[in-house]
Amino acid sequence: MSYQCKNCGAKINPGAKFCNQCGMQTHTKREPAPLSSHAYRQVSEKKNAKGLIILISSIGLVLIVVAIMLFRLILPGIKPQNSFVQIKEVTGQPYGNRAIRIHGTGFGFYDAENSRVMIDGKEAGILEWEEDEIFIVVPPGVSGGKKEIKIENPPLFKNTVIQQEFLEHKKVELARAVILPETEMDLEGEGFHFFAPAGSVTKKTEIIISKYDEPSKDDSPYWTVSGEYSITDRKGHHIFFEKQVFFGVDVADAEEAANASFQIFDELSGSWVAAETWFSETNARVYIATTHFSDIRSFFSDMRQGFGRLTDDAARNVSRKITYVTDKLGTAKDWTVELIQDVWVDVKDTANKDNKTYFDSVSDSENRFIIFWRKTDYQKDPSIREKAHLMLAAFVHAYEEYAAIFGVENMPSVTKTKLLSGFFNDPVQVPNPIRVYIDPRYNKSGAVAKSATTGNIIMPSDYQDDDLVSTAAHELFHAVQYKMLGLKQLYMATTTYKDLTDNWLTGNNTQLYRFYANNVWFFDATAEYAARFIATNVGFEAEDPTKTPMIHPRIEANRPYYANNGVHEYGVSSFLDYILTYKNSPDFAKEFRWLAFKEMWDTVTGNYSMASSINVPFERYVYDTIKENADGAYLNFWKDMYTLRDMPDANIIANGKADVLSRFKKSKQNHEMQIMGEAVGIFRYLINPHTASTIQDETSLNSSFWFEVSPDFMHGDVYILSGLSEFDRVEERPLAHPINYANSSLMDALIPYKTGDTCGLVAILNNTTFEDTTAKITLASTELKWDNQEEIEKKVSNTTLRRNDKLKFTPILPKLKAGDPPFTAVVLLNDNYDYLTKIENVKSGKSFEVASPMQDIPPQEVTVNIKIFLRDKLVHEYQSVQGETKAIVRISGPEVVRYVLEPDNLKANHSFLAEASPKVGYDFIWV
Repeated sequence: MSYQCKNCGAKINPGAKFCNQCGMQTHTKREPAPLSSHAYRQVSEKKNAKGLIILISSIGLVLIVVAIMLFRLILPGIKPQNSFVQIKEVTGQPYGNRAIRIHGTGFGFYDAENSRVMIDGKEAGILEWEEDEIFIVVPPGVSGGKKEIKIENPPLFKNTVIQQEFLEHKKVELARAVILPETEMDLEGEGFHFFAPAGSVTKKTEIIISKYDEPSKDDSPYWTVSGEYSITDRKGHHIFFEKQVFFGVDVADAEEAANASFQIFDELSGSWVAAETWFSETNARVYIATTHFSDIRSFFSDMRQGFGRLTDDAARNVSRKITYVTDKLGTAKDWTVELIQDVWVDVKDTANKDNKTYFDSVSDSENRFIIFWRKTDYQKDPSIREKAHLMLAAFVHAYEEYAAIFGVENMPSVTKTKLLSGFFNDPVQVPNPIRVYIDPRYNKSGAVAKSATTGNIIMPSDYQDDDLVSTAAHELFHAVQYKMLGLKQLYMATTTYKDLTDNWLTGNNTQLYRFYANNVWFFDATAEYAARFIATNVGFEAEDPTKTPMIHPRIEANRPYYANNGVHEYGVSSFLDYILTYKNSPDFAKEFRWLAFKEMWDTVTGNYSMASSINVPFERYVYDTIKENADGAYLNFWKDMYTLRDMPDANIIANGKADVLSRFKKSKQNHEMQIMGEAVGIFRYLINPHTASTIQDETSLNSSFWFEVSPDFMHGDVYILSGLSEFDRVEERPLAHPINYANSSLMDALIPYKTGDTCGLVAILNNTTFEDTTAKITLASTELKWDNQEEIEKKVSNTTLRRNDKLKFTPILPKLKAGDPPFTAVVLLNDNYDYLTKIENVKSGKSFEVASPMQDIPPQEVTVNIKIFLRDKLVHEYQSVQGETKAIVRISGPEVVRYVLEPDNLKANHSFLAEASPKVGYDFIWV
């Protein structure tokens, strides 16, 4: 059954997401099904029910609402469970031991003790847990059919459930054989060929080669999966070989062989990662060489290049032995699998044999890159052709820059090995350019939605941030990474293999998934660094010395440097530059960034062990380079970023910074922020006469600020600057005022402020634990109130003040810490040192009194100056001002006065009589 596109009328498949002609999205909202006669009758009966039932229902509803309101009044702290949690959809591969993403809202932060996902009663391994998305591995053994997915993250919510259809993934055994250490294995079956040279294993090993009845579902628009296989031991576990082994599958003809390749599946990333392969045109077979097999599948590109068909069946049988292949390729047995990106392509279009009809392309003179775009997209957006040429130039330039640093041998291959018939012909290299597809459907997701699962790259067509060139350079460096690392990349950029997580290392501990997933940050951070600082000058604006370099706007301070969420890891490139340049001989390093970057890359990847996290060699490199651990360097990175003048401008970051720049709304400024373990939170306050007027009244000449922070383990420092712009930063980091440090004194924590001044406060909190935490921070200020000012001034004005009248004051002060001396106050009345009083042991919130300034006769006025000290440090200075007097004004005259205005005289004089008491001077303003 076929459907027609509503936009252009072209025929489309029922399951297609987009029209293959015009690109219009085909999904529409499902119309509600019509009611059956039985259901219609039930609805009619309900509508005709007696009014009494309606009345009773209404009364019951009112009672329920009242009960709920009373319940909330009685227990205001209790919130209904799951009221804010919503699961919107599930995407990915719904098979056992495959990965899926659960999209929604309100999931909260990950808690290793409490966060759980259960599928059909089995616990799933958690790869990533974000507030709006959870990435998990479906437990092995989940069969086909509708299954329950249950999510819980107490105390935030419990038992949020969704039903999801899962698919059965069945496979058929093709062959079973035993490999011995001292002999080679040459196994050929229907449609496949496996060869293992002598020494591939260290002990007798039984292998099972299986083929799935159908490949995992896939929606790639640019390639078609032709078969999915697995090679395991007799227990179904992965096999690691000591030498390269070879696996080949038959394809239909030479054309398909030239356009075919292999992918390796990584369970814990849930994605198929392309392996660079080579092909034999003569026998129409595609081979992969590797030391490790997970599930593998073959695929071919839908973007055909027009190779001729083989029609001679005899030619298909020429040189079928893999020994011929290895002899001719020489070093092929030492090759490693070369991987490209592992991001999904989730659209399907133009999957037909005449794709050339729908695509235009441009390539460079050396056939290293070819840029494709749809003709239909060009008709809608003619700028695509210009962007394609710019993109091609960006890829070529980045290729040359990277090749100059790492060597051509470490660049992704742009040729392919072709085996010619005959025993005396050497293999030849034919062009195999990296293919780039410009796809407007990726404009919304931008740089995240790129795929190279076939060795290719998908790029959006819209670049609102003007980052086309750096985006191209970023994607290319991923290919460089995988070329240099080979099979090792499979575990570094994702997680690791099933045996490791399920059995002998972890004891099936799902927390390990997060540990290995930490590796991901390094590869996106280094790719972004290469793009911004090596292939382009985006990172430091070298061409414009008048510009202040900008921190990467995607970085999130409240995530640790090794966290990854598809955004933050890009921004961590700024942290890498901090280590490579600002902390490491700045003048030299800025000039030779490429050299420092190569040294870091070689050191970290060269010392990486697949049994641990990439953070281990990175930590070692950081300490050896700047004599500081990576976590400490990350904290200092943020401190320097907001205090030092030579650091990039950091006014815009993705998360982890709260700025208070306008008039304060309360006397205490309260803020909350989610801060992940080993991350920071940045709070900035602009203090000036305008913003401080709410916290402090006109009686405060000098005061002190301090910060109250919870929980107690959240430590931090406060820095005082002249403002909060990048120009207010200083040459050297200013003195820090500590927050929540056990060995610090209150005297060190107090921040002095003189009324009328302007300053910027930068508070940087550090979550020193491994747990994600909600930090609460309060900016507080000292205060002092003259409690009975109105009463005293009234007595002064009517000369009834007596010697036994006391002046009463109440201060607001910070809480003293153990070992701190008490506060003292010095009170001076009427600027007369005869009325000087010193008050010992002044406490916050508790009033103190002084005698009135009486001599023989009452004074004409009473003025008060109070200084509060902590030891010899001035904490607060109060200077009284005359209290407000209530005035009563009476205006006499008629309520309504009418004037007739002539065209030549539109003015009228109006007078009134006003009497005010008490009798002092007043100004009246007509409004």
